[in-house]
Amino acid sequence: MHYIGIRKIGRKFLFLTNILAATGLLVCWLSSFWEPTYAWLIVGLLGMFYPILLVINILFIGFWFLLNKKYMYLSLVVVAISLFKIQALYTFNFSNQGIKSPIEIDSLQHNHQLLGIMSYNVRLFNEYKWIKDKGMPDSIANCIIKNKPTILCLQEALYTMDSSIDILDKIKTKAFLPYSHANTITRLSGKKDNYTGNIILSAYPIIRSGVVDFGENTHNSCIYSDIELPNQTRIRVYNTHLQSFRFEKKDYALLKKIKEADAWEEADKNTSKTLLLKMKEAIIQRAEQVAKLQNHIQRSPYPVILSGDFNDPPVSHTYYQLTEDLQDSFLESSRGIGTTYNGIIPFLRIDYILHDIHFKAYNHRIIPVKFSDHYPVFSYVEPLDNK
Repeated sequence: MHYIGIRKIGRKFLFLTNILAATGLLVCWLSSFWEPTYAWLIVGLLGMFYPILLVINILFIGFWFLLNKKYMYLSLVVVAISLFKIQALYTFNFSNQGIKSPIEIDSLQHNHQLLGIMSYNVRLFNEYKWIKDKGMPDSIANCIIKNKPTILCLQEALYTMDSSIDILDKIKTKAFLPYSHANTITRLSGKKDNYTGNIILSAYPIIRSGVVDFGENTHNSCIYSDIELPNQTRIRVYNTHLQSFRFEKKDYALLKKIKEADAWEEADKNTSKTLLLKMKEAIIQRAEQVAKLQNHIQRSPYPVILSGDFNDPPVSHTYYQLTEDLQDSFLESSRGIGTTYNGIIPFLRIDYILHDIHFKAYNHRIIPVKFSDHYPVFSYVEPLDNK
């Protein structure tokens, strides 16, 4: 009898845990539709844990199916409700939609019917030696050259006011990207002539460039370039780096401690509060930046491609807003897991290539090189107006 009582208590505890996991997944799904201003903690952070909560609920379905089927319906219903979000993280693409052979790609590129778009947060070309490899800038440059983009969008790129540093000259020359537009957003501490910001490099002429004004209280930015293609069609390419948390070394140390299952109480409480404050400010700022970017895109006189580091996963207010009018090349033409962040949080896709209805995407891929804390993303896009 005592053993049966323990089993009942254990089963109740497991079902209570199941309720919490199911509630978390449901709120996570709903968070995309909420304004971060009013529920910043839920809207801004919960989406990052969508893959983990999804796996937990699927495991509960299997567990209750074997043990007691009447309990499995809670997670089954919630998983079914949030099912459409799964594709934003993992594309099955059994029909090979949007996948072309190398011969087809070469033929379209030869006839100037295809643009190779590459977006890469290069983390200052490893200026502060986060990765203990002196050859990292060359590795980044060689990766770009090897993939042969027609248009390259770099975030957190390092350059000088007077002339590009050697690594950018190498990319321009060897990747055949002679046209460029950059914005100086931040002067590096202790580096008098070095700046960081976004850069667009293009194989085709840039006829006009500008900046989407995010205001003064940010180190993040968005630039755009109007590019004239060989058939005289003009397109507008946006390169954005939306608000980041701007964590310092001590913040990452705290996150690592939490990840390694050390108790919150062992961490410094003041540091923890500072961490949450930084998150709150960044989440609210990011929402404001998205609204400004959306408004700017809607007024574009040309077909639009938007790429960059959004600092938000697909289950987020940012992604929901920006994909209202734009299509995600990953969903359109890729397969597998879409992880783009090479950091302590697993399965994060925060780097994107989006486009409007005037383009068709092919062969989206994430390039698995660990030269930064982000993986570069690449997609071919076909301007449909060419036909």
